Amino acid sequence: MVVFPKGGIKAQSTLLSTYSKGEALSKNGAIEKIDLEKGKGGHLELTGEVLDEKGTTYDASISFEPLDDKVSAVKIIDCGCSCPSKKGHKGFCKHITALALVTNKLMKLDDIRELLESSEETRVSFEAGANDESKTGNSFLDSLFDMGLEDSVSLGADVFSNKADADNITSAKLFKLMNNELMDEYSKYESVNGVSNLGMEVTLNLAVTGIFAEFRVGDRYKYVIKNMAEFCEAMNTGEVVNYGKNLEFKHELASFAPEFRPLVKFLSTSIYLEEKYKNNDNFSKYYYRASGDKTVEIKPHNYRAFFNTLDKIEIELMGLENKRVKIIKEDPQISVKIDADDKLGYANIEFPEYIYLDGLDMGIMLIDSTMYVLSKSYVDAMGEILKVFAEYVIPSSEDKFDKYSIKKKENNKMKVSSGDFSTFAETILPKLEKHTNLMITGINFDDYAKQDGVCELRFDVDSTGNIICSGVIKYGDKVVDLGEGAVDNDLSGRNAKAEARIKHMLNEYFLSGRSGKLWVLPKNEDDALARLIDEGIPKFEEIADTFASEAFKKLKVVVNKPISGGLAIKGNLLTVSWDVEGMSREELYEVLDAYRQKKKYFRLKNGEVLRIAGTDIEELAQLEDELGLSKKEFLSGETEVQLFRALHLNALMMENKEGIKFRTNKEFDNLIKNFENLKNKKHKVPKLVNATLREYQK
Repeated sequence: MVVFPKGGIKAQSTLLSTYSKGEALSKNGAIEKIDLEKGKGGHLELTGEVLDEKGTTYDASISFEPLDDKVSAVKIIDCGCSCPSKKGHKGFCKHITALALVTNKLMKLDDIRELLESSEETRVSFEAGANDESKTGNSFLDSLFDMGLEDSVSLGADVFSNKADADNITSAKLFKLMNNELMDEYSKYESVNGVSNLGMEVTLNLAVTGIFAEFRVGDRYKYVIKNMAEFCEAMNTGEVVNYGKNLEFKHELASFAPEFRPLVKFLSTSIYLEEKYKNNDNFSKYYYRASGDKTVEIKPHNYRAFFNTLDKIEIELMGLENKRVKIIKEDPQISVKIDADDKLGYANIEFPEYIYLDGLDMGIMLIDSTMYVLSKSYVDAMGEILKVFAEYVIPSSEDKFDKYSIKKKENNKMKVSSGDFSTFAETILPKLEKHTNLMITGINFDDYAKQDGVCELRFDVDSTGNIICSGVIKYGDKVVDLGEGAVDNDLSGRNAKAEARIKHMLNEYFLSGRSGKLWVLPKNEDDALARLIDEGIPKFEEIADTFASEAFKKLKVVVNKPISGGLAIKGNLLTVSWDVEGMSREELYEVLDAYRQKKKYFRLKNGEVLRIAGTDIEELAQLEDELGLSKKEFLSGETEVQLFRALHLNALMMENKEGIKFRTNKEFDNLIKNFENLKNKKHKVPKLVNATLREYQK
């Protein structure tokens, strides 16, 4: 029996369309291998990598357990997938659906039972096609069985096995004729059932508006795919299509040689499904251009996935260049020359000739007869530089057309003025040194290294109590105000990175950011102020000369303020009192209010920043809640409560011996002492009562 019933998979699928999408993936070879791992208590985890229609691989998993010891069925416990669609949804996405359907093809409940019963194996793997049982051990003979040619197979086997017996040997010419007939039939069966070795030829046309591709398919002879929509449709349905007298095959991945399968999978998933689902019946009109249905546009967001499928495959290049090129996934080592002339006051920078294809998250360089699919790190570092020096740039979108001219440049040399040597040495030169074979003559850029400058930061408290900061960086006689809103276009002689780093730190510690030329921290942001004093100021002192006003110097973080209290019995009532050294009760009440707002710090009137969390303030707040004090009672400094509260308040005092220091009078101490004596005294049960007690009651 199957592991996951079809109805159950449909029920688990998030949407009605999820099942059909997952089914399409399972039929298109999106999963090549699945792993089944045994855990504790019969828990099992099924995992597999799923290649979706956009060429992206996601990790899908299904956790389940058997319903009974016989493993007559299983119960799904959980499922997971690394795709964005799975986030926030409990059901199956299309990738998990595909995993469940492929599992039904590759394993049965008996396989699960064997794994659970095994004492040695904890993990097994199943590969697509691995469970097809061979009839003879020979793929050719197995194919003949599938065609219903058992008698021919038997005859051929007898002939081969009895060559030693001359009387039983079939005449050589007759045997050759029969064998040729079998081979012709087998060749036809092979092409129809996808046991073939087909290849593809790709022609790319580099145009002003993008990249367009045409494809040919076949073995020794290649046939133009005249309608890409129909080809993709056939690949998704497994249809047998005739391309001419000598080419007819079942459209599935197995029909193609291994090196061409990634390309075919990309075309039949990413290119096809994305546009078909987006435009439905208008697919061909939307996706294919006027050159005909045989031409498909490779859009910038698909550059990386498409060119990765062409790794080490030769293609025909048309448009700006007409030649055969080879595509490889690596970063080129280009040679760059920099030649300076002090008398002329500039330096020439020369790149080799190349064409640059600008993808949304990647780039491709065409140098001579090789197209390099660049790594993301290489594009991040060199992408903008490569666009500037490229012989041609194929833009990633129409809005970039004006920025990157498609016209051929007169030369690939550019100049940098001596006044900009320091900026060039700081920005462009390090990237060229790391990613190119750089040759420099006539100049030592170390002589133009930028000075860091001297940073000065001034901290103060304004008339309203806000914390303010101003800062400048001095480059010799040149002074740059960090509070200026915009960066000057002229950065010569300045260290822009250092300036940006300091501004970023100021924005981090001053929540309101910049107001005019000052950074401002509002007076009521006590937690942020404590962080600035404890953490920020030491960091600023490492990178700048810091100056503080007298008002700012008074600001300091205080860990705790000792709180004292009193417990005294007067008559039949208990008097409770409290006080804090150096703080009025009104200000103490404000501190408690800040605690109730879950603040960690409170700025006192004397400039100190009091830490609230984990101090005596928490104990005082607990006491306030226990007594149910009103604001008026709290500000009076004491209150009277019923005498029975004495025992509970004494218990709180004993639990927090390191907290509030309570004073007690003689009457309170005697009450607690008498209670302790009473609690420790042993009482005898009267005989009359004892006779009625059961054993468990004593």
